[in-house]
Amino acid sequence: RSARTGGGEARAATLAGVVNLSYAAGPVAVGGSAYGGRADQRDRTAAGEPIRANVVIAEAHAQLAWRGLQARVLGVVGTLGDADKVNAKLGLPADESLGSRVTGAYGEIAYDVLSLLAPGGESVLSPFLRVEKYDLNARVPAGAVRDPALDVSVVTAGFTYRPIPTVVVKADWQRRDSAADAPATDQLNFGAGFAF
Repeated sequence: RSARTGGGEARAATLAGVVNLSYAAGPVAVGGSAYGGRADQRDRTAAGEPIRANVVIAEAHAQLAWRGLQARVLGVVGTLGDADKVNAKLGLPADESLGSRVTGAYGEIAYDVLSLLAPGGESVLSPFLRVEKYDLNARVPAGAVRDPALDVSVVTAGFTYRPIPTVVVKADWQRRDSAADAPATDQLNFGAGFAF
């Protein structure tokens, strides 16, 4: 959080870019994108060495929407160059350091049961299951300590109900577990939304 600035104070000394490719064939869509840029804005360490905080974030995804079935998967990896120098510049202690690599993935499957019970209607009732895994310290620079609490697995099960296409009500149960020696946590989530 301390690495960011307000929009009016943002420095723009280096360029960044994004590439995105996608393809759809019938009920299947696949794609991927990659971002590359430098986060250091030509900053230097206290000793005057240049910091080359090259940031690369790449993801690949696929989705299937067939009749009432919806399935999707996504995987992502991100890297931070000179993470050791960035951590030193920000004054972060070894056990709170930014990782030099982060990874994550999720898979989700849902089925609209109303497509069987009341075909042709605009209402949707979709029970779903989502499994996620992410690690914000997948790799850490020399001198940093890997935080097992940032290696997280999440299982979410619930339902989405849309009485009409612009209104949604959601409820789910979520279990979150980390590689740290801490018990898993469970929570219930409820939400509603309206698109206008």
